[in-house]
Amino acid sequence: MLKKILYCIQLKQGCKKYSPALLFIFMMISMLSMANAKPQIILPDTIPPQILTVANIVAPPVNRDYYEVTFFQSARFYKLMRTNKNCKTALLLLKQSKKTNKPVLIILTEKYGDVIEEVKKK
Repeated sequence: MLKKILYCIQLKQGCKKYSPALLFIFMMISMLSMANAKPQIILPDTIPPQILTVANIVAPPVNRDYYEVTFFQSARFYKLMRTNKNCKTALLLLKQSKKTNKPVLIILTEKYGDVIEEVKKK
């Protein structure tokens, strides 16, 4: 852009005539305003809770480390790890959701992951 401005100054055809001092002042003011700008606070990716209704709960016979949960609103298979500290209460809430066909809040361990961290009533 600086080359374009200097080119317009040299040609003086179809461009307004600016003095180099004015351009220098403009550049200094813009550099100072950029230097004084506060950096934006970047928040880490937060994992939004999902409101889902349980379709099925299965304990796979091959791997006994997790329960496999499916939801009506998603075509994916989710895992409720048995090592999770809230496994029993989460499993109870998931079974109630399946029985009553009411949605629950699901919080995953990763933003696009498949491991359930916590289950809450809606």
